[in-house]
Amino acid sequence: MTADGDGAGDGAEAAANWVTQCSKLIQNALNLVTDGKFIGLLTIMFGIGLPIDWYLRLSDHGFAGTTRYITSAMVAFGVLALVAEFYVRRARRADAGDIASDKVVGPVGRALSLVGRMALTCYIGQNLIASIVFYEWGFGVADMIAGQWYTYWTLLIYLGIAALLIAFSALWLRRFPRGPVELVWHWSYEAICAALDRRKEKKAAKAAAKNAAAGKTNSAAAATGSASPSAT
Repeated sequence: MTADGDGAGDGAEAAANWVTQCSKLIQNALNLVTDGKFIGLLTIMFGIGLPIDWYLRLSDHGFAGTTRYITSAMVAFGVLALVAEFYVRRARRADAGDIASDKVVGPVGRALSLVGRMALTCYIGQNLIASIVFYEWGFGVADMIAGQWYTYWTLLIYLGIAALLIAFSALWLRRFPRGPVELVWHWSYEAICAALDRRKEKKAAKAAAKNAAAGKTNSAAAATGSASPSAT
């Protein structure tokens, strides 16, 4: 096999290994989040981050960078911890027989799980929708709601966007196994791997044909050489 064929095969194998490693990393992170110690720590971050975040937002003293990159992250991790704690407790109650096993997730959890199955689509979607709604090249709502109630209006609009994405996820997943962006990602990955496999097979076939031709040439040369003494 040629070096190009080996490179194509190695590329496909490296891509598969990368996906596997990312999956393991995500699973390990989820295991850490559901650990009681980490939940407590993240909950403390939430208790500290939320009041600071809201104070800075409502005071409007030019702390946009702080609220965007520091306190918002603290609040996000805190919400993640609270959600994890809620469902860990419900799972334990189900194991103890206090609630039915099919009631662990609940209607809110099922709705959010739909968004989880289309996480990349919903992430891109919320940014696109919010950009259209708030920026001047869209509806320019940011200028319309500027003032004392800006934060409250922003929160209300975001809840509307979230509800829209949940409804879209529910409708889409009735017909498709993945979100639209996830489908394109999946199809692209399959197409790339298939192309690499075809390239590998083509290189292997070409190398085999070349080796076979070389073998025939060597056999013919050997036959010619062995026939020469008898002819003299």
